[in-house]
Amino acid sequence: MAENIIIAFDLYGTLLSTESIANELATHFGQENAASLAALWRRYQLEYTWRSNSMSTPPFSDITRNSLGHALADSALSLDRESIGRLIKAYDSLSAFPDVSPALETLAGESGLTAVVFSNGTDAMVTASV
Repeated sequence: MAENIIIAFDLYGTLLSTESIANELATHFGQENAASLAALWRRYQLEYTWRSNSMSTPPFSDITRNSLGHALADSALSLDRESIGRLIKAYDSLSAFPDVSPALETLAGESGLTAVVFSNGTDAMVTASV
């Protein structure tokens, strides 16, 4: 019997660049604030996820929205609800790292190898992203 090897990839930060949200943030706060705000947003998103995993687990979409609010507050910045909604929607369209597509295509051509993606994202977030 042939052995099947499974390779698993995390979606956010491994296949999709969480830093790519900085392009959308720049439309609100300028390029000079966008990268640092994107990094702070991601930091809070991860912190909220780690904490919630040891307690009750809210949907990752809620964690993403709440961590954005925290990052904005820490940066003394604010946005209206509509703009926040657009940013959350943009988070569902993060850019893949440039090497992802060729790497996954190569793996897809390998017999006895199965590549899978896992994520904290909700079904809607993941479906919109991939």
